Amino acid sequence: MSDLQEIKSKGQFKDSPEGLAERWGIEVNSAKEAVKEFHKASKTILKQFLDIRESDNSTESRVNLFTANTITTKALLYGKTPSVDVDRRFGDSKDTTARCAATILQRLLNTDIERDDDGYARALKNALGDRLTVGLGVIRQRYVMTEGEPKKVPAKYKTQTITDPDTNEEVEENVRDDEGNEIELAPGYEEATKQHEDVETIYVHWEDFLWSVSRTWEENRWIAFRNAMTRDALRKRFKNLSKKDLKEIPLNSKLFKEKGELAQRDPWARADVWEIWSKEDRKVYWYVEGHDKILDVQDDPYELEAFWPCPMPLYANLTTGSLMPRADYIFAQDLYNDINVISSKIRLLEGAIRVVGVYDANCADIARILNETSGNEMIPSANWADLAEKGGLKGKVDWFPIDMVVAALDKLVQQRDQKIALLYQVTGMSDILRGQAQAQATATEQAIKAKFASVRVQDFQEEFATFASAGQRIKAELVSKLYDDETILQRSNAQYTEDAQNIPAALQLIRDEFATYRIKVKPESVSLTDYAALKQERTEMMTALSQMLGTVLQIGQAAPAMTPFLLQMIKWMFTGFRGASTIEPVLDQAVQAAEQMAQQAMQKAAQPPPPDPKLQAAQVKADAEVQRSKLDVQGAIMEHMAKMKELLMEMEKSRQEHEQGKIEHMQTMQREEAAMRRDALQPQIVPGAGK
Repeated sequence: MSDLQEIKSKGQFKDSPEGLAERWGIEVNSAKEAVKEFHKASKTILKQFLDIRESDNSTESRVNLFTANTITTKALLYGKTPSVDVDRRFGDSKDTTARCAATILQRLLNTDIERDDDGYARALKNALGDRLTVGLGVIRQRYVMTEGEPKKVPAKYKTQTITDPDTNEEVEENVRDDEGNEIELAPGYEEATKQHEDVETIYVHWEDFLWSVSRTWEENRWIAFRNAMTRDALRKRFKNLSKKDLKEIPLNSKLFKEKGELAQRDPWARADVWEIWSKEDRKVYWYVEGHDKILDVQDDPYELEAFWPCPMPLYANLTTGSLMPRADYIFAQDLYNDINVISSKIRLLEGAIRVVGVYDANCADIARILNETSGNEMIPSANWADLAEKGGLKGKVDWFPIDMVVAALDKLVQQRDQKIALLYQVTGMSDILRGQAQAQATATEQAIKAKFASVRVQDFQEEFATFASAGQRIKAELVSKLYDDETILQRSNAQYTEDAQNIPAALQLIRDEFATYRIKVKPESVSLTDYAALKQERTEMMTALSQMLGTVLQIGQAAPAMTPFLLQMIKWMFTGFRGASTIEPVLDQAVQAAEQMAQQAMQKAAQPPPPDPKLQAAQVKADAEVQRSKLDVQGAIMEHMAKMKELLMEMEKSRQEHEQGKIEHMQTMQREEAAMRRDALQPQIVPGAGK
């Protein structure tokens, strides 16, 4: 272990480039010492994943179950490009501004994800791969902007109002001094413009990320990202430094790998620049190890709510005792090694299975029998009497005990199967996920297994979805703080939606009250799409809508005041379906229109009728009819409520049947995969072997 210095207070460092470099040199050195064992273990794990072997031992044999399990889990967790769901906190139908703001953000974020040059999907996939192998996955957000042609802002002059003698109208003209020069109030200037702006999602390699020594993420004081920069990149980024200071920066990048490392040798000389985000003072520092001066210091550049430009990384197997990941492989490494050792022994025994024997050298006829014949043939023997007296062929030939080798081979195969079954229990790859269910198991037993086997996977899906969601939330916050209105409208195309009239207020709300929105990536949006379930869901939605609309029309004709209430119920039902946010504006407009019509009808009904003797005569009859109408309406409402209850019960039953269907579909796919894997593990018999 290298010598570590102790920091007692910030006051022991001078407030200068040299003092800051000394402080952060100690901090970075301490963090690198803490992750040394983690980095060492991670490199070993990657060699196992990639099947990189230290020697060319031809007798060594591996069953790369770690690679197969990792790829299977990755496919299960990341089945498709994720989508973002932006929700307002409250679903009030009259809060059209909030709904419009949520729609704008959702459209913008999803449009960026679908762009070919957007790195969000690739960064997520790489981070997930790191989490499943070494145990640490990191992404970050970075705002980038390209300046356009500067906009010229004219100077401001002192003006006065005069009357034009020709038109007799009041006009404005610039005031001049005694020498006839216009009096300037503010000089003209060139205003910077944005040609292009974007928020990039960047994958961070696990070796390029450091954090302060702490027990939990909440206790973390700073994080750092390593940037390997050439001399030209340093000159372009740190324009505040002199040529002398830039020349003194050491090019000490670790991209220069020795022979045998996982990465290739990079011919470019680079400097390891650590971009340190310190949450204690909300500043960003740029530091190079071995350099006696800090390169740059900036105040909080983004003013994010949580300060960090990245979500909490995907740490594997954390405890509250140390913020240090521990890869899943470590907990099963003994089993992986045992399986490989047994596989190597199986390979040796398979090579030993051949017909080998020893015979008496004095009996040349036996050699002819063993080596020359390939079919039915009689071999004459001159010494037959002597051969028969000594027991025939049995007394002259002794065969290699191949039956003992086959018995040992069977035992090793059984032992390996037991180790693999134990490995699946340790890693969570249970029999139901692999499709290796027993034929005699009942449907109830399989359902129970599926329920408990999916708990671990579901928890992992939630963790990954939260990670993906947090990254998009940071991006949305950067958009709300740094994007121009024109960029937001161009990316979201919101001016062509039903809420176009609410766009100005929505843009202002996004900038003022961003925290009121929830940015989330639902777990099902990153897993495999079940198109049959999606079709069934939409069919159920349209069926329910047609039934309810028929009821609304009937009750609306009898009691217009009930129409808004019924439309609100339809909206409530629709919010349970995916993609409902796109139709919410239409439903809200329908609710508002129905409320206005109901209010007008009530006002019209409240007006007293003009005096008419004929109406007085029919008053009793009209009152009776009104009473009967009220009773009919109440009966219709009760009947409608009963139908709705029955409909909701049917939808719940359909949902349960759909979930069962998904389980059976998953079992079928996993059985097929298991069959393929078992076939791949079966010993291959080469035609002609042993001849």
